[in-house]
Amino acid sequence: MVPTQQITAGATKTTGISFKYGVLRYNKKPVEAVYQHQGLAKFITFLSTISNPILVGHNIKVFDLPILYNNMSDQMESEFGKVVVGFLDTLFLFRQLYPNRKNYTQPILVSDLLNKTYSAHNALEDVKSLQQLVEKCTKNDDHKTQLFTCKHIDDMAKYKAEVSQNTATLQQLLHANVLTEYMIQKMAKSGLKYAHLALVVKRSGKEGLDHLLREKTNEGKCRVTDKTKIIDKLYKYIVEH
Repeated sequence: MVPTQQITAGATKTTGISFKYGVLRYNKKPVEAVYQHQGLAKFITFLSTISNPILVGHNIKVFDLPILYNNMSDQMESEFGKVVVGFLDTLFLFRQLYPNRKNYTQPILVSDLLNKTYSAHNALEDVKSLQQLVEKCTKNDDHKTQLFTCKHIDDMAKYKAEVSQNTATLQQLLHANVLTEYMIQKMAKSGLKYAHLALVVKRSGKEGLDHLLREKTNEGKCRVTDKTKIIDKLYKYIVEH
């Protein structure tokens, strides 16, 4: 597709892809290119010719799919959701199948399990090697527990937006050296905004704040922290402001 931003010299050296004077090139040879919305429309049309397609990729849950969704219009996203049955992220699949490995990058998995190398920055070679990896190293039912749907992507996007909004309300605690960035992120991911903290202090005082932050999750861990020093410092700030 026609790139929407400049391709750096470093990226060209790594991928072989360049774009100058309106011409997209791969390894210095001109290739056909379409604009982003055209490419996405063609992709959806292609998927619609396949019965119940499941998209498979390595680390797509965190990397590829959010990018894909962020570049779709609402209408296009709706059409995509009607066509695609679900997704399989092979990174999580191989973590499940080989829990004692230290490295789960696709090139290393291909090297270790297939005893071969490939051009990791060539999209076609990347797909072919992943197909070989899955076909040789997994069984028919291995993937079932790792399948997820379009709704999961929607939910993840909403969760990230919520965390971002929560984080923005908590930034004053970072600027005042009350909490660290790590603690703010942990608090935001737990669903808390500054207004929640202020409200619980107003209603229940320090005891309420203590209970809120120490509350146990389903995994038996503290919602935010059980450190008395941190809770005391946070309580003092809220009372004073």
